[in-house]
Amino acid sequence: MTDEVRRFWECPVACAHGCPPRTTLTTLDGRTALRLLEEAGDRGITVAELRREGLSMPAQALYEVELAGWPLERIRGRTRLRPADAPPPEPFEMPPKVRLVPRG
Repeated sequence: MTDEVRRFWECPVACAHGCPPRTTLTTLDGRTALRLLEEAGDRGITVAELRREGLSMPAQALYEVELAGWPLERIRGRTRLRPADAPPPEPFEMPPKVRLVPRG
């Protein structure tokens, strides 16, 4: 393994995203998706752009990245890595249940 490849796979101690080691990603699509997310930065990346880069199942690759521990943020069809200093997302609130009125 060359030094350049080794540096890519070793996550620095003070990683900007507080991410786990890259070796937790098992598929080539997952590793490629992570690389593209890091390159995209705050702009983020769409599933169509991932598909254009050659990923066979881009949504599954993003899901693998998320399951491996990288925090993702989805806004208006674009996915990006959530910065470490970003506030946690607001919890989802269920809409109020509709009260059923008996007929008749």
